[in-house]
Amino acid sequence: MKELYKTFQEITPDCLESIHEELKQRKDEQFMVEMTKKKRQRYYMIPVVIVSMVICLFILWPTSSKIYATVALDVNPSVELDIDDQHMIQKVKANNDDGQKIIGDMKLKGVDLEVGMNALIGSMLKEGYISELKNSLLISVTGDHQKENEVLRKELSDEIDQLLKNHHIDGSVVSLALEDDENIDALASKYHISTGKAQLIKSLIAKNTQYTFEELKDLSVNELNILLSRYDVDTNKTGEASQKGYIGKDKATQIAYQDAKVSQPTLKEIELDYEKGVMVYEIEFIKDGIEYEYDIDAQSGQILKRDKKEKHHQTTTSSSNISEAQAKELVLNHAQVKNVQNYQLKKDKDDGILEYEIEFVSGKYLYEYKVDASHGKILESEKKYVGEVKLSESEAKQIALNHAKVSSHDTKDMDIELKKSYYEVSFEVRNDEYEYHIDASTGNILSHHKERD
Repeated sequence: MKELYKTFQEITPDCLESIHEELKQRKDEQFMVEMTKKKRQRYYMIPVVIVSMVICLFILWPTSSKIYATVALDVNPSVELDIDDQHMIQKVKANNDDGQKIIGDMKLKGVDLEVGMNALIGSMLKEGYISELKNSLLISVTGDHQKENEVLRKELSDEIDQLLKNHHIDGSVVSLALEDDENIDALASKYHISTGKAQLIKSLIAKNTQYTFEELKDLSVNELNILLSRYDVDTNKTGEASQKGYIGKDKATQIAYQDAKVSQPTLKEIELDYEKGVMVYEIEFIKDGIEYEYDIDAQSGQILKRDKKEKHHQTTTSSSNISEAQAKELVLNHAQVKNVQNYQLKKDKDDGILEYEIEFVSGKYLYEYKVDASHGKILESEKKYVGEVKLSESEAKQIALNHAKVSSHDTKDMDIELKKSYYEVSFEVRNDEYEYHIDASTGNILSHHKERD
């Protein structure tokens, strides 16, 4: 529109004042014009007049830009930006008081999205909402144009990640491209949060049904990001959430061991989780046949829960255990599948009891089982959608090694995990850490990262 208006100005001579002046000087003159020429001239000018009127109406008629997508930015401040198809901001909305604070007196309507996002993030940095202690942001793009929204999501994620690096912050940008969903919209409206944050909370509740929207809605994005890793929620993100604001796992275990009055126990598990309004370290360890469980406040180090119980040892002989073939038959019958690929069985012992850890792919799903070998009993089972899988773990591993130009003999801590539609391959070579995402169907390298340890 601006270009059209500019062109219209350029082609129209600016001679109004000179015409007025000339008419004043020649007001007593009489002009003789032949009617036939005048009529012909009138007809000739009609199209020109009509075109000029249309252009004027087009320029001056008030117009409103159609909303193409909504981009939400969450840290703890939450702001939503409605944009048009040229990525110009048409409306700004703060979802909470912190969001209103970072907007301040900025006039963002009509501003390019990238400029507006930079201004908002700059304000968050200035106000201390983003720092080395709280390094996580959530970007969500919502609208009907899913393909274009996915491209925009990726662009914004990369730009913000680089912006944080420019401010010497190793950030973690969680990003989502969402289609309009009435259920998610209703939750976002009810709890006064963005649709992106509502989707994250919904994903976490699906992993841990003890969670509720009421308790998770007030968590910062950094805290939610920690839980995403805790429950292995599949989402797009750069980096990892900062845990520098907490006492750390070493300090938490030290507090638990000292309280239990034990030395060098067998540590079974330590996880950073959310319990009853606070982030806690959940710790489990065994000493002399007694199992201990502790919840330690992740910020203060206060002991919130302690429990211990004596383990009942069972002595089993190898002849009483079910065989690997029997374990395989057991889990395939439970999964109700016959044709499988990428079948793996690993042996482990839990307090002297032999267990089989079994994993395989069938159709578009990954199945994971833990089987008590002494009783032939399934202890745990999980079924996860992973999409079409044509590649084996060994093939994915070899693709990563070939790209890194190293051999398997040079690597250590090799880890391969099948995620949703891709393999995550990570390993170390001397002081370098490598991570690859490899398409499980095509074998294409989706992303790769090398970092000096």
